Amino acid sequence: MFTRRRHSAQLRTLVCALLASFALGPSLSIAQDKHPQRTSKDDVPLQKFFKRFPQADANKDGVLTFAEGQTYLLKIRSQAAKTQRGTGKVDLPEGAQHLKLMVPMQDGTKIATDVLLPPGEGPWPVMVFRTPYGRLASLKQNGLAFVRQNVAWVAQDFRGLFDSEGSFDSFSHEVDDGHDALEWVSRQEWCNGRIGMQGGSGPGIGAKMAMVSNHPRLVTLATVVAASNLHQHCFYHGGVLRAQMHDVWLRGRGEDIREWPKPRTKTFTAKDRARMLGGDGRKINTAMLDIAGWYDIFQQSALDDFMALKTNPHNRAIIGGTGHGRIQGLTYPANASLPNQSNAWLLHWLKQTKTNPAAGPPLLYYLMGDALNPQAPGNTWKQSKVWPIPHTPTSFYLTSQGTLAADKPATDKPLSYRYDPRDPVRTIGGANLTIPKGPMDQRPLKDRKDILRFETPPLDAPLEVTGKILLDLNISSDVPDTTFMAKLVDVYPDGYEALVLDSAIMARYWNGRDKPAPLEKNKAYQLTIDLWSTALVFDKGHKIAVHVTSSNAPRYDVHPNSYEPVDSFKNAPIANNTIHTGGNNASRLILPVIAPGVSRDYKPRPR
Repeated sequence: MFTRRRHSAQLRTLVCALLASFALGPSLSIAQDKHPQRTSKDDVPLQKFFKRFPQADANKDGVLTFAEGQTYLLKIRSQAAKTQRGTGKVDLPEGAQHLKLMVPMQDGTKIATDVLLPPGEGPWPVMVFRTPYGRLASLKQNGLAFVRQNVAWVAQDFRGLFDSEGSFDSFSHEVDDGHDALEWVSRQEWCNGRIGMQGGSGPGIGAKMAMVSNHPRLVTLATVVAASNLHQHCFYHGGVLRAQMHDVWLRGRGEDIREWPKPRTKTFTAKDRARMLGGDGRKINTAMLDIAGWYDIFQQSALDDFMALKTNPHNRAIIGGTGHGRIQGLTYPANASLPNQSNAWLLHWLKQTKTNPAAGPPLLYYLMGDALNPQAPGNTWKQSKVWPIPHTPTSFYLTSQGTLAADKPATDKPLSYRYDPRDPVRTIGGANLTIPKGPMDQRPLKDRKDILRFETPPLDAPLEVTGKILLDLNISSDVPDTTFMAKLVDVYPDGYEALVLDSAIMARYWNGRDKPAPLEKNKAYQLTIDLWSTALVFDKGHKIAVHVTSSNAPRYDVHPNSYEPVDSFKNAPIANNTIHTGGNNASRLILPVIAPGVSRDYKPRPR
């Protein structure tokens, strides 16, 4: 994403090993005798792992057993934990102090905390950094820089991780623990009452969720690729679990998810809504700088949070043509990202300086274009005071001929496909975490019979699209529950099918995310798939395409076509899923089309 400190080569290697470990399937905590026969001779995940890490073959017999892979990963995880934890040793300026504490939360759980105090007499403004990745590394990487600016630094491990007490449960405690941490800091004699938070990814989630608690002493926040609401922005799309991202956390905790009941569901409740930023109706005055990318796993959070704070005049969001790490497939021009000015932003608000070097338009976003032609329309930065920017919702109707048409078909000529949970469509690109991400080519899937493809003719002129993308699908099925997946694709003149956005919905939520109910056999229902947002110019000669299917694995949980949970796919029925295309049951793509001259250009400052 934006400019960051580089990890050491050793840490990158260890992280790669850990990510590759997820291919082993079962967690490291499973007893070895539960999988005694698994070897690289006949087990594909073990074959892939062995190819990447041949050193895991302890007895050098050319065959990797599950036990050998398990032992190797235990070693790697131990090394990674030590590397990520850091030593906690910091060469502080003369007179600075380093305090090591265990700070109690309201429920009595004690959180491992390190405090760096600047030289001289306080009180000082304070930066609070809460992380799932190990607090000690932050002391040297981030804390020292703030101490040198006469700002105190407080670093904490999340509950249940590293040296903190309790158990970690996928960020579920971070709103309350974040509030308790801010309250504790605000009562210390060395705090002057002005507190800031920052973080990228996991620590950014902790910072945003602390802001949800609306503590009055949190005056500023700067986050990079982070989410404020894990239900809406992280783990679920339309009620469908983002399995690859969610399961990374579970496997890291030693969970064997292969035998969990399917589908994995969680109804969106009023409590979930209240835990969203601004969801309780209270105004939040924290000055926030939020940085994201169009292919980031949390990109919609940056825009939703920007809108939630629209009455806050000190609220900025920056969305680049980037992802949660390096994107693949196509790469947008070098100007698709901007230097990270988080520290400058934080220091301004903490120290109340006269000028803010990180000031700028409330919203900056990169308008993507033809990635192969830097001179094509788009490939430039835009600015706005509001989101969404003024646009015209424009419908493209799905037709039985496989086209996207401006006019609604008069009669319904439905299209059907068979969805077998035992043969899911594989994920190729998109907004992913540890698997390949970005605008990757979808043509390897073109011969599958369970994908319906719709596209426009080649465009006569460039079409600028910026905002939320929706797909209204009228569907029916012969099973009580299933899923529908959709992709928005930019088809290049040479045939390259660049993935722009993809999302999903579970059919049981046809009446709302808080009102699940089974489908009646072969009855038509309308579902709206929220594809999230983008900013892209579909250039002249390109085609706009929509792909519809019922699986996208491992990005999303594979659905067993049953309403009640089942233990395996062994007896899962094959669903006959139907998309209706006309009359009262028309299906349509809705694009936010920007008229020429409406969006405002922005010229970044020279680097």
